[in-house]
Amino acid sequence: MIERRFGLGRRVLILGIFVALVVGGIFFVFLGVNLGSLLNALSKANYFFMLLAFGVYIFTTLNLAARWRISLSATGHSVGLHNLWLAVFGSIFINNITPFTYSGGDPVARVYLLRKTQRVPYSSGSASVMSEYLLDLPVSISLLMTGILLYFSKTTLARLVVATIWIAVLILLLTLILYFFPKRTGASWLGRSTMRILKAFRRPTSQRKVMGGVKRFYASAQAITSTPKIALSVFFFAVVTWSLAITRLFLIFQALGFNPPLPMLLLGITLPPMAGLLPLLPAGIGPVDVTYVTIFVLLGAPLEIAILATLIERVIMLVFGTIIGASALSYLGIRVWAKQISKA
Repeated sequence: MIERRFGLGRRVLILGIFVALVVGGIFFVFLGVNLGSLLNALSKANYFFMLLAFGVYIFTTLNLAARWRISLSATGHSVGLHNLWLAVFGSIFINNITPFTYSGGDPVARVYLLRKTQRVPYSSGSASVMSEYLLDLPVSISLLMTGILLYFSKTTLARLVVATIWIAVLILLLTLILYFFPKRTGASWLGRSTMRILKAFRRPTSQRKVMGGVKRFYASAQAITSTPKIALSVFFFAVVTWSLAITRLFLIFQALGFNPPLPMLLLGITLPPMAGLLPLLPAGIGPVDVTYVTIFVLLGAPLEIAILATLIERVIMLVFGTIIGASALSYLGIRVWAKQISKA
């Protein structure tokens, strides 16, 4: 018991130190900024472009719902776009109030909300979301690597290393899509891994139930990734989603009167979400913001512009996303409650 408490205390202490370092780093960045020049730059901003950036964000969430509807249709479930849009915003709210950001709220909450509101089995919901991520990865990785290649445009060795890594990752992803899902060995491996995880956490397990759920998940995922029309449609919507992210960030910089180079846009939409995978503070506060500012400054933006662009981007995605997501989640909760009352 004492050892367990000591271990917990040590982890809390390490987390506290890390949080203090992140907050201190943000404070240090703001110390180098003249508040007057920051407010002056904000007063000169073009609010029409900011409004357009917000509109692009709303359209992006609709695009995510449309992509989800396509992947779900391959599993045999037809859900309306409106219902999926509400679930997407509900997951955004959970993303923004938990320290797991993109790694917790989106894949987990979306599936849970779909199960509660539309009675779609967890296996089908999980398969649709995970298949989306799998087909989305080639796009996000390609954008990231393109941004890095453009950044190292004058360094031949660095470009060669980046290009090699890029090709290796794409081959790995292609192997997963074309080989792992179509083969039964993948289902067996996933089932055994799930059993080991459950046993490690000392959860009561029924091998038949676990394997049954895994096989249903696997069959649904295979239906999505192995059907050319569905897979290409999901891939197309992934390209549209990332294109909209680039457009949103471009409009934010235009609102501030700054023309961002292409590497800044590509790295600005890919690296901060990766920093948000670190489970530290809600909505990735700290790592995500520092990553934004660092990228913008390194690639030529004045510090005031870098900070303002980060703040506007975070207001759109964090503040407005949380407000709209909370409303969507409340509406979904009331709807579920009303259905339960009507059945009673």
